[in-house]
Order: sequence, then C-alpha cells, then structure tokens
Amino acid sequence: MVVVVAVLGVRSGGGAVRVPEEKIAEALQSKMRLPGLDLVGKSLGDESGKKIAEALKSNMTLTRLDLGGNSLGDER
Repeated sequence: MVVVVAVLGVRSGGGAVRVPEEKIAEALQSKMRLPGLDLVGKSLGDESGKKIAEALKSNMTLTRLDLGGNSLGDER
C-alpha cells in the first residue's frame, strides 16, 4: 500500500497539488504506520530533500519512497 501525497497536499491553481514540506516531515516522523510514500513529480528541491532525509532518521515503518521527477541534487 502506498500513501498518496495528495492526502497531505493543498490544492493550488490548475488543480495541482502542492505539498508543504512540513507536512511531509510530520508524516514521516509520526507514529502512524506509513509503509510507502509517492512523491513523484512534486517539485521537491534540495531543501525539501534535506528535511525529508532528516525526518527519515526517526521513521521505522517506511519501506518504499519514490522521489522520481524532482529536482534533488547530489550532495557529497
């Protein structure tokens, strides 16, 4: 089962779903069972990626995360 990010998002112009990064981090840090998260094409950038990575440190249930189609950089 994959949790669709539209549940966390808010509608913006044109019917697109904009997802506040705070909502993503809250969902990942919450105690609820979250086995999968689809964030494909949500216009996430480096800062969003950092916040998601930080939130994942405390998540013990997520086994599938799809971040395809975003502008996440390769930081070393």
